[in-house]
Amino acid sequence: MFLSNEEFKVIRPEFSTRNLNRVQGQIFTPEECDMIWEEFPSETLHTSTVLKTNKVHEGVYYDPNISKRTEAIVDINKTLSNNISAKQFLDNKLSHWVKGEYDQWSKIIRYVEGDYLKNHIDSGDTEVLKKREWTLIVQLSDESEYTGGDFKIGDWIMPKTKGFVCLFNGGHVPHEVTTITSGERKSFISWLGKKDLTFL
Repeated sequence: MFLSNEEFKVIRPEFSTRNLNRVQGQIFTPEECDMIWEEFPSETLHTSTVLKTNKVHEGVYYDPNISKRTEAIVDINKTLSNNISAKQFLDNKLSHWVKGEYDQWSKIIRYVEGDYLKNHIDSGDTEVLKKREWTLIVQLSDESEYTGGDFKIGDWIMPKTKGFVCLFNGGHVPHEVTTITSGERKSFISWLGKKDLTFL
């Protein structure tokens, strides 16, 4: 759901940085980040789309006023070169936070100069968006690889350390990626429900 900051204040006045719930940490090695980028995708990168239902737009479509980036869907059951599935690999690394099926979309995302993601929340009125309570982000690029492109949750900025992970209530708290001014930012994203989490 994409809204301006002023619209957020009107529609969801109870949500602010004070309400931000997140867990975070340096979890993946640089080598594991490279493996995620190279092996997780089940398709080639393509222009990002938006899933939305309202009186003006319905369905999946591209909207440059919301997002400019490329992405690829991840097959979470895909067997990797180490002979385990992508899901098993994530379970091994994230079981202290997540015990889920990753039954919503997972993606790898690429931002280059001029790309961005406007301030938004991940939930909405469609059957898919209703499930999106929590958002998992893995930083796959090193901070030396790009400028701009801050991942902001409220007024908090996620570190750009390769392998850093943030799991936060993205279905409720506004977040964005500021415009990339140079280089390339890569990340992995997945969405989860409360039922998938171990720390609540």
